[in-house]
Amino acid sequence: MDAEHPTGDQRGTRRAALGLVAVAAVVAVAGVAFSLLPHAKTVPPIATVAPTLPPVSPDPVVGLGFSVAADPAAHDVVLFGGLNSDARTWLLNDQSWTLAHPRSSPADRSGAAAAYDPATKMVMLFGGTLAAGKGVNDTWGWNGSTWRLLNSGANGPPAGQGAQMAWDATAGDMVLVTNGDTMNTAETWVWVDGQSDGHWLREPKGNLAVSVFGDVLASDPVSKTLLLVSPVAPGSDNGESITQTWDGSSWQVITRSGPDISAMAYNTASNAMLACGLAMYSEPVEVISKCWQWTGLSWLEELLASPPPDSKQIVIEAEVSDTDNSRLLMFGWLTRAFPGRPQPLQAWTWDGEQWLVLR
Repeated sequence: MDAEHPTGDQRGTRRAALGLVAVAAVVAVAGVAFSLLPHAKTVPPIATVAPTLPPVSPDPVVGLGFSVAADPAAHDVVLFGGLNSDARTWLLNDQSWTLAHPRSSPADRSGAAAAYDPATKMVMLFGGTLAAGKGVNDTWGWNGSTWRLLNSGANGPPAGQGAQMAWDATAGDMVLVTNGDTMNTAETWVWVDGQSDGHWLREPKGNLAVSVFGDVLASDPVSKTLLLVSPVAPGSDNGESITQTWDGSSWQVITRSGPDISAMAYNTASNAMLACGLAMYSEPVEVISKCWQWTGLSWLEELLASPPPDSKQIVIEAEVSDTDNSRLLMFGWLTRAFPGRPQPLQAWTWDGEQWLVLR
C-alpha cells in the first residue's frame, strides 16, 4: 500500500506529523531541522513588514501544520502558514479563497495555535515552529486586514508547536494548552488583554498528564465549556482518547474511552460537537470515514455516506465551525502532504450525512 492509498488504520496527517515530536528532541526531515524541545529557545518575532512572496495559485497550497480559524467579525475563515507554505494569509469567503496582503505578518511557521477572540474581534495566533526549525512563543492578532504583534513571548508559555487554543465563553477567556516540563505533560494558560500589551497567565491548577501532540481543543457552545480530547498514548494504535472539560480553573475528566480524532468543531445543524478521525480511500476498499458526535457524556459514532467519488482519500487536518455561514468546514488533502511537498488544500462542508466538496 503506497502513500497515495494508505490503509484504513493510518493516522490523520496532523497526528502523524506531531507524533514525530514525541520521539526525539530534534528531527531532520527533508533537509529541514525542527526543534522539538518542550521549552525550545524563544526566537524574536519577525519584523513588522510583511515579506514579498513568489506568485501563487488561486487556492492555498499548504504543508503540514497550517493554522485556521473562523473570523465572524470579518465574515471570513483565516488560514496561515504551514510547513514549507511561506508566510501567506488566505481568506475563505463563502466559496472562494483570496490571498491577503497584510502590512505586517508573523514569520512563516507551522504548528501554531489559532482561535477567534470575540472580546477583541481578532483571530489570535500563538507560537509554532519557524521555517528555520526554531520554536517561538509570540502572539499575533488578525484584525480583518493585517496582523499585529500582541506579545513577543517574554515570560510566556513554552515555545514550539502543538499548542491548542480556544475561547472559553463562560469565563470570557482565551485558553491555551501548551507543552509542559516533559513530553507527556501540558500546561494551561489564559490570555490577559492589557491596555498596552496583553500577556499569558499560567493557571496553577491547569497542569495535565497528557502530551499536547495529537490533542484537539474546541469550544462547545452547548455546554458552554472547552472540550479537550487527548490520545491515551500518543502514537499508539489503541484508538482511544481522554475527553476533559475546563471549569475555569482545572480540567475534569468526562470519559477515558473516547475515539481517536484528528479534528473537532461545533456543528450548527445538529447543535452538537462533531469530531472526525479518519477518512481514507484505498482501492478496491470503500471509503473509510469515521466521525463522532459528542452527547455531553460520551461520543456517538456517526454513520456516514461516502465522500464524493472523485476523492481518492481525505486526509483531515482541521475542522472549523463557520457560524457566520451556519456550516461546519473540514480542511485537508486528497494526497498526503509531506515535509517539503505542500499540497493543494481541499475544503468540505458537512450536510448532516456526508462531506461535500466546497466548490
